[in-house]
Order: sequence, then structure tokens, then C-alpha cells
Amino acid sequence: MVSFRNGILKIQFDKKNDRNFYQLLFDICIYFGTIFYFLERTSLHYFGVGFFLVGTALVGFKRVIGFRFNNIAHTAWYLLFIAFAELSSLWAYAPLTSALRYIRFMLLIVVICFGVTQYTTSVADAERLVEVYAAAAFTIALIEFIGTPVEDWMAGYFGRAIGGGNTNTFGYILLFGAIIAFYKGYVKGKRWWYLPMIIMLAGCVLSSSRKAALMSVFGILFIMFFSFNRRNHFLHLAIAAIVVISAYLIVMTNESLYEVLGNRLESLFNFINDGTGGDGSLYKRDFYILYAHELFARSPILGQGFANFANLLYHEVGGGYIYAHNNYWEILADLGVVGFVVYYWFYAYIGLKLTGNFFKKKLSEIQTLAIVMFLAQLFLEWGVVSMYNLSNQFIIALIFACTFTDKFSDQKKYYYSDKSDGGE
Repeated sequence: MVSFRNGILKIQFDKKNDRNFYQLLFDICIYFGTIFYFLERTSLHYFGVGFFLVGTALVGFKRVIGFRFNNIAHTAWYLLFIAFAELSSLWAYAPLTSALRYIRFMLLIVVICFGVTQYTTSVADAERLVEVYAAAAFTIALIEFIGTPVEDWMAGYFGRAIGGGNTNTFGYILLFGAIIAFYKGYVKGKRWWYLPMIIMLAGCVLSSSRKAALMSVFGILFIMFFSFNRRNHFLHLAIAAIVVISAYLIVMTNESLYEVLGNRLESLFNFINDGTGGDGSLYKRDFYILYAHELFARSPILGQGFANFANLLYHEVGGGYIYAHNNYWEILADLGVVGFVVYYWFYAYIGLKLTGNFFKKKLSEIQTLAIVMFLAQLFLEWGVVSMYNLSNQFIIALIFACTFTDKFSDQKKYYYSDKSDGGE
């Protein structure tokens, strides 16, 4: 309530408005945090981190003054992993000082993701948060389309004009933005989300990221597949399959699109089929993974020590400090089977919850989105190292929040405009 009396402006909030005010501030922080963080080769990148931290501080403040904490499994998991990574300095090839830059940033990640999991106390919160992320991803796509000359859109590796960073990161953000946008349009009936989805899909294709292009398509198909309760379910799937095949044929036959993405897809399929015909990127990635196999074989239980794949690669092979381009094998090389279990037990925790609800036919709408994002993340980790990457860890926190939101929901305590029941 806003009042002006005796020359004094007063703003007072009741419980509902007070919560809505903090929600708005948090949403703004996540929106601008996602956008600015993407600008990784500019000074604005640090503003992104700042926005994320302010959002977490807002949520933490509300919790301290009277709201209970949500399920803290995500926070406990990541802190445990950080602790084991630090402990590995006792047997590491190189001392812990070489890994401190990762450890420091991982502590920052756990704080930011703590804000995400504590913010999400209902299905409505989860729905709103994924919308904010998709809106930020759409804005990033628009910024790149506006900032890149039209004649350079088809030049390959689209997504560097503003942020100047890795186009795989650009594709990664747009991939999940497109999946969320399709979910909002197809499942939630907000059809205006289809336009942002199309623009984000275009950005994925033009980025030349094979992972982003493939998983954006499969993600959309999986959203449709898991939406069993819709009328004409199999007809929709059949139409979608026809659209996907048509799009693939266009990419492979159009000269410009073939140069941007088609030839990279073709080289990937040839490489998977017989191990030949791949491009330089595929052979490099294959070499890094094979080297990770070798390091794992040397010390399969505890590994070579956190962040030591790059150190050993540099000293034994040369060519710079390079990560393994595969989260599974880098963890096995660095931290062995024990570290692998310490990290991936949490994925199993999420997976068991989602698959259990799926087979019990209790999968809620927001959990439909969660299971698709989860499958996409599992696939992507064959080509990225996610354990110390904020963009990846933010998505994992979102997946966790969408999966367990019903379990720790406070929706009976607060007021919500969305009365969705969820999946329990």
C-alpha cells in the first residue's frame, strides 16, 4: 500500500505484496545476471556475477528473518564435492594452488545456486523462474542478432559479436531457453512463447554447435513425448518428426546452412559410424578423452587430483592447459571412482525421483520440463565439463528446483496466482 500523508510518502507491504516485491527483485537479478554473465570477455561479465549474488542475498535475507529453508540437498551435494576436490590435494600431481581458481569460483557457484533452490518454494516459483531464464536467453539471442551484421549471420560460429566468448556457451544457453519456451507454449498454452523459441533455435543453428542444435530438437520432441495427456498426442509427434526431418534436409541441402552446421553434423555422424571423416574438433576431443582414459587407468580409485587433467596434459603432451571436453571422463581422471560417485550421486537422486514419478504416472507439468532438461544435461556432459561451470550448474539447480518443488513447497503458507497442484 502506498500513502502520502503530512508530506511523507509511505510504502507498506502486506504478506502477499511483500513476497511479490522480493520475487520481482530476485527475478530482475536472475534476468540481468544471466545476460551479463554471458558477456564473458567484457567487463560487464562481472556485473552478471554481482546480480546473481544480490539475488541470493535477497533470498537469504528473507529466509533469515522468518522463512524456513527448503530442501538443501543441492547445496550439501556441491559443498561435499568441493570438499573432496580440496582433499584431493593430498595425493594430487600438482599442489592445490593450481586448482584454487576453480575452487574459489565453485564456492561462488554454490552461493548463487543456493539462492535458486531457496527461492523456489512452490510450483508457481519454479514456473516463474524458468520463464525468467528463457526471457534472458531470448534477450541474449536478440542482442547477438542485432549486434552481428546480417551478412555475417551465416558465416559460422554465430554468437561472438557481443560477448566475444565461446559459441558453445551461447548455444548452451539458447538450447535450454528454447526448450523452456516450447514447454511454455505447448504444455502451458502460452503460445506467444513460440516466437522467442524460433529465434533461439535459429541462434542454436547459426552458432554451429552440434550439441545445441541436436539437443534443442530432441528436447522439443521429448517435451511432446512426455505430454501424454494431450489430445492427438501421437499425431503431434508424427507431425513434429516430419518437421524435424524436413529441417534436417534443408540444412543438408542449402549451401549456406550446410557450411554453418550441415557439414559439422555430417562429420559427426561419419565419426560415430566408423571413426573416420570427422573434423579437427572431433579428433581433438577424442584425443583428450582417450588421454583421460589413460590417466584414470593410472589411478582409478582417487584419480590424479582435482583440475590435474590440464596440468598433466600440458607437461606430458604439451599444447596448453586444456580441459577434457567430457565431464564424465575428466572427473574420473581427476578424482577417480570415488570422486565420480561423490559428484554423480546427486544426478542419480534427481533421476530416480523423475523416473519414479514417470512410471507411477505422477509426473507433473514442471517435472516434465525437468526430466527433459535433465536428459539434455546428461547428453551435453559428453561434450562439456560442467563441474565448475556456472552456466551448467545454474541449469542443474533449476532442474533440482523443478523436480522437488512439490516436496518442499510452502504454497499453503503463501499466496500464489498459480494454483497448479504439481506431481506428488
